[in-house]
Amino acid sequence: MFFSLTTALWISLFSFQNADLMSSNENRNSYKNDFLEVELLTKIKPLELQYSKNQIDITSPNREIIHNWTKQVIKYNIPIYIHSFASLPSAIMNLSEDIARHDAVHVAFNRGVIIKNIILQQGIKDDHVIITASAQCHSINCNTVIITTRRE
Repeated sequence: MFFSLTTALWISLFSFQNADLMSSNENRNSYKNDFLEVELLTKIKPLELQYSKNQIDITSPNREIIHNWTKQVIKYNIPIYIHSFASLPSAIMNLSEDIARHDAVHVAFNRGVIIKNIILQQGIKDDHVIITASAQCHSINCNTVIITTRRE
């Protein structure tokens, strides 16, 4: 429900962005094309990659999945968000919670940087790729990277 509402709101706001440019037929055709692109963008599903605990490197199959996903997005001039999550290390007993959280964020950020480099190699602009790293998660597998076109 939340996704549908935000998508509908985003589409409606995008449709009014160029409303003052609707004076000529050329601008109307451009407006229609922009609106069709918005519809296509809502069909691009977020990409979710699973990692083992403390794994940073990316596997070859996941690299190919990222390449294929990026080919869908490169047609549009939109930002890509990399949300990277890592679980807290549990095997080291002498770590305080703050140090453990810092290490988890470090692992999550390094995963995001590696994925960002793969995306940049595909031709996406550097300022269009945003990384967020977190040691907190609300799912069963906390070692996840989600690549999406939505800020979420």
